[in-house]
Amino acid sequence: MGVSRAHVEDIAYRGRNVEAIVPDTLNLADRAALALNSLTQIVVPDYSYTAYHRCRLFTDPPIMYLPDYSGGCEPKLVEAFPMLRVMSGSDLNADLDAKMMAAFTNDIEDDDILYSKHLVYPQREKPWPRLGPYFYATVGTDFCSPLGQGRMMLAMMVWRQLDGNPMWDDYLRRLAKGLGDMAVNVDDYSYYADGMIGAAYSYPRGGWKGTREPMREVSGEEGSMFRWIPGTDLLLWPSGTPSAATRMPWRPRPDLSGSC
Repeated sequence: MGVSRAHVEDIAYRGRNVEAIVPDTLNLADRAALALNSLTQIVVPDYSYTAYHRCRLFTDPPIMYLPDYSGGCEPKLVEAFPMLRVMSGSDLNADLDAKMMAAFTNDIEDDDILYSKHLVYPQREKPWPRLGPYFYATVGTDFCSPLGQGRMMLAMMVWRQLDGNPMWDDYLRRLAKGLGDMAVNVDDYSYYADGMIGAAYSYPRGGWKGTREPMREVSGEEGSMFRWIPGTDLLLWPSGTPSAATRMPWRPRPDLSGSC
């Protein structure tokens, strides 16, 4: 069961605005407002709140283009929005925060996994210059990036701190369980296989097609296995909320320190 927009739209950015004389140095609050101006305008609500991930500034005219799948990096935005608003006091496009959070939360499925869904765009006179931010070819099958699911947990932790709603604890437990269920357990360690779909080390809908194990750290997209493995999110989750087994359901491989 997901949440309606009403559950999250009343998130309160509590505080007050004041005028003060401050040193004429780099104003981080202004930088945060500029970031909101950019990040809230690269999101496309009609395509599952997917964001433009890449741009080509050396073409004439410059272009931005969308990925082939939704849900991989967008949780980073709903994590950043509240922090940027607290820093800056800006309410620019503030209704987007709740809409995105409600949409992503409702996308968590019964198996406690947040899948990246294949997006189909309208036909254009010229094809999108879209390879997507993914290493493997688009095959039209949904998948879960453990990285994306972990980032969704980090976003929920931020919202939990802001509104104090214990509802988020239930979703955090579910996402942690989903990450644990996806892990491949071998002897005294566990790992995520490379599903050969979408983002590296992603879990295809329906289960692993193979359990090929990463054998070195510099593997996968962007040249780092650690880039795609969640762990910090589980460690940051307040102890005592879930059980220790739920928070960290797998162990790192001894010769790949930090692989969890």
